[in-house]
Amino acid sequence: MATLTMLPGKIRYPNRGRYMPHIVLGDPLQRQAVVDSTNTCPERYLGVWVTDAPDELIPDVPVSVNLKLMYWPDEQYEGVEPGATFTLREGHSIIGFGHIVASTAI
Repeated sequence: MATLTMLPGKIRYPNRGRYMPHIVLGDPLQRQAVVDSTNTCPERYLGVWVTDAPDELIPDVPVSVNLKLMYWPDEQYEGVEPGATFTLREGHSIIGFGHIVASTAI
């Protein structure tokens, strides 16, 4: 389970289909993806499926959601544990942030 907050101007409707963004563990205040001089992103993107969410994720309103770990066990999701913080990504766009509250669903 995680708490998720969308950034201003970012509204999502996770129950209209499978909503499958990425999380990147780290500072929830980060607002730009890290890109190196070769235009490569060295950050570790972890694929998740947002479930058990409200019908609408609206900006600046923290909500509880479940994050299913889409590639487990092939991807081990090290660091995805209670207390970890993350940014929510769609490609290189940071659209929200959150923290892991309890063990994440697999």
